[in-house]
Amino acid sequence: MPNFMIKFLIGLIRFLDRYGILPKFVIDASPFHTSVFLTNVGSLGIDSIYHHVYDFGTTSIFIAMGKKKKTYIYEEDTIKEAKAISFSFVCDERVCDGQYFASSIKLFRRYLKRPELLEKPIGDEKSVESEDEVTV
Repeated sequence: MPNFMIKFLIGLIRFLDRYGILPKFVIDASPFHTSVFLTNVGSLGIDSIYHHVYDFGTTSIFIAMGKKKKTYIYEEDTIKEAKAISFSFVCDERVCDGQYFASSIKLFRRYLKRPELLEKPIGDEKSVESEDEVTV
């Protein structure tokens, strides 16, 4: 396909996306029309990265998982060795304010530390908030 046709096609897709009239089959095939994009760069043997945000699509949060590594955890007056995975977050501030993102990341960390909370109804989760001491 000639270069000018490729440029025209890409320009048309970006135009349709900007005005919200992109065909559903393109949105369904696009990884950039989602709320959160999660990538596991640890599978490449590298630590988590800070990914850039695109002007195309609806992705407002990029989360990158890094490789497993040993770390030390201070728990109940003892230091323990454990495996850990680092996460990097890139949030598009045009979507909402920083307070909302901070609250969302706190909740995400709470679920990572205690995945059994995902099995409870949303109303029950409030009762365990006082047990969890999570900082951003």
